[in-house]
Amino acid sequence: MIRRRSVALLIETSNAYARGLLSGIVDYIHSHDAWSIYLPEQERAAPPPEWIRRWKGDGIIARIETKEIAEAIQRTGIPVVDVSAARHYPG
Repeated sequence: MIRRRSVALLIETSNAYARGLLSGIVDYIHSHDAWSIYLPEQERAAPPPEWIRRWKGDGIIARIETKEIAEAIQRTGIPVVDVSAARHYPG
């Protein structure tokens, strides 16, 4: 049995760019169905969400728009894909 990968999406859904990202992720999931997605509501440039400290998933795909979110995500030690052009996340 294939283990589902658990991935959090820290992406707001208020604009076309973000919705395009989500659409691409959904397309990927449809062809690689061993994924479980966590998509909480998130505003662009909002403070880091409380749940991020407790997240025990396999990865995070995030639009990292602030240094505070970058630091909170980095503290998780979980692999991250940053889909923002802001480049607040090292590496």
